[in-house]
Amino acid sequence: MPEDKYYPLAFVVGLPLLGAILNGFVLDWLGRLLGKKVHKILVSRVVVGTVAVLSVFLSFVVALYAVVWHLPLVKEGEEAPWLSFTLWNWIKVGGLSIDLKLFLDPLSAVMVLVVTGVSSVIHFYSTGYMAHDPSHRRYFAFLNLFVFFMVLLVLGDSLPVMFIGWEGVGLCSYLLIGFWYEDKAKAQAGKKAFVVNRIGDFGFLLGIFLIGTVTGKVDFHGIKENLGMLGSGEVLGISPITLACLLLFLGATGKSAQIPLYIWLPDAMAGPTPVSALIHAATMVTAGVYMIARLNFLYMASPPAMAVVALVGAGTAILAATIGFAQNDIKKVLAYSTISQLGYMFMAVGVGAFAAGIFHLMTHAFFKACLFLGAGCVIHAMHERQDIQEMGGLRKKLPHTHWTFLVSVLAISGAPFFSGFFSKDEILWRAFSANFQYAPWVPKVAWILGVIGAGMTAFYMFRLYFLTFAGKFRGPGELSNKIHEPSYLMIIPIMILGVLAVIGGFVGMPHTFHLFPNYFEHYLEPVLAQMPSQGGTAEEWGVMGLGLGTALLGFSVAWILYGRGPSLAIIKITGTIPKLYKIVAGKFFVDEIYGILVVRPIGWLAAFSHRVVDRFIIDKIMVEGSAWIAGVCGWLLRKVQNGIIHRYAWVMAFGLTVFIYIAARPMPDIDVSVGQDGLVEFSNMHKHAGYLMSWDFDGDGKFEVIWSEKNNFKYKYPKSGKWVAKMRVRSPWGFEREKKINVVIDTKK
Repeated sequence: MPEDKYYPLAFVVGLPLLGAILNGFVLDWLGRLLGKKVHKILVSRVVVGTVAVLSVFLSFVVALYAVVWHLPLVKEGEEAPWLSFTLWNWIKVGGLSIDLKLFLDPLSAVMVLVVTGVSSVIHFYSTGYMAHDPSHRRYFAFLNLFVFFMVLLVLGDSLPVMFIGWEGVGLCSYLLIGFWYEDKAKAQAGKKAFVVNRIGDFGFLLGIFLIGTVTGKVDFHGIKENLGMLGSGEVLGISPITLACLLLFLGATGKSAQIPLYIWLPDAMAGPTPVSALIHAATMVTAGVYMIARLNFLYMASPPAMAVVALVGAGTAILAATIGFAQNDIKKVLAYSTISQLGYMFMAVGVGAFAAGIFHLMTHAFFKACLFLGAGCVIHAMHERQDIQEMGGLRKKLPHTHWTFLVSVLAISGAPFFSGFFSKDEILWRAFSANFQYAPWVPKVAWILGVIGAGMTAFYMFRLYFLTFAGKFRGPGELSNKIHEPSYLMIIPIMILGVLAVIGGFVGMPHTFHLFPNYFEHYLEPVLAQMPSQGGTAEEWGVMGLGLGTALLGFSVAWILYGRGPSLAIIKITGTIPKLYKIVAGKFFVDEIYGILVVRPIGWLAAFSHRVVDRFIIDKIMVEGSAWIAGVCGWLLRKVQNGIIHRYAWVMAFGLTVFIYIAARPMPDIDVSVGQDGLVEFSNMHKHAGYLMSWDFDGDGKFEVIWSEKNNFKYKYPKSGKWVAKMRVRSPWGFEREKKINVVIDTKK
């Protein structure tokens, strides 16, 4: 570790938080303090937007400086050094000590540059997109806070610190997806994202508890050093390390929208379009992939967990791509595209290609952010219309948006020499060649699904492109002449991202090209493990060609069916299979199934708890009932305590009678059973309930039994003769009485 007090890391995290505080509280408070004119300036869109953009951009600049400073320290074949900064000792319980600590190594360096860099562009775009929104200050405060939590998640050096960022981005997604909360549908979409993510977060939290309990460590380096402790014993019938990996992966399925918790992400389109770009491209949804890559040493030690990750990722890629075929909302198509591409990333880390998964995460951030921001330009030009069936012919009306959108579509489809081509090809090759000893069929199945998914991706993305930009305009006639490019504040960001979508993949070129080394993989090699590969150059070229051919097939089908707008062929196809088309367009009715199996029963339980438990048992019986009893008792006491002396005398006489009756009650009878060997049993089972008894069996004044609740006792007398046992009884009312019992023992019989 070259430096343990590297202060720039605190600025990388702190600057977005400062921006959130300034826009959220300080500017408004300071303006009110200095007067209306100053207040109007400080909360204007120019000042608020400048603060928001600068805070994130300066965070990116400081992060870039830290990475450049750290770069010479990383050497191939050696363990990666890291820079760290400890803010304070956060938790200390028993032998467990957790620092609020930040650290930078090659993996977190890549992630923090992607997060802050792409977020800076999205913030700049937002200044134009949200220019006329009256709540722009609240919007930018939430946006800055979102980046703060994501940077904390990436730079945290332990699972609890990561969990703070993990929960923070979940909170901010709720606030931003439901930003226009006056619209009930948008508010419900934010609530849905929040609730679904809590399910995954519960699994993530259980995974942290399990690792901390077994190893006594929750920081990444401590877990790695004590990894062997997780491999011994069983928890719920499986290895602790496998259970921990599966619990953590449950958290990842929520945050990164994989089966079965992907359902929140399409509804997240309810938020402003820049929010969609931020969530889908650079921040929240990549958290699960990063978490598994960060814990690559843990997952490499659990092949069953890796198999689950790979198969879930591949299955999600196919499912989401299939649903994307029939979506007509421009943002919904991109949402299912995100889910599908995340499936590729999980497939990569599941087969041990951690560097390839992070590589695709980076390239995906470039072209997906460009696609979402381009969609925002289209929606802005179409006066908030999002149905691609009402678009078409926008290529000439929105030239800048068109070209950036096209290069991003080419990138995500895997067109040669675009960024997505290199990263997706690397994933497919690693899946095909993975030497997975635990279950050799898993990588092969993942590879087959990945190749199919490549063709599907090309089809639905070019369907989106053709229906939006090609053919003739199909929208309302009066809108045609009003369509124009947005301001430079929205054009410049998509141009930057469009360039990155083209050139971003050259840092990780495949080894077979022999043009440049795979700089990206070499940089991450000291941090990320990798599953051994088997196969030569010829096979790699074959896998690349097959993937490219499948993508070309998808493009060709899209061109035939949608190249000049919806063709008669696609109308006939959908008319031939209307039920199947309805199922796909209805997203396989997964939301409805969840509604029947999960939401409705929980709703019934909540209604029962509210109406029966809360309102009847608690409110009526316990609260109002106790008040009624107190009222009745008060009424009765008022009847007695009324100042009439002769009534008081009657009450006293009655009480005295009860007291005398209780005190004068006869002692319970005792049954005595004398044995020939001197063993005597004293019993009276049916009358001793509630009494406490002390016994002096031999009459010597010392009690062998003191205040027992037992109803029968045994005592062995040492010799024949007459004995006087004493029994002292205390009644439930506190009265004590004593009784003598004569016992005759004749052992000679």
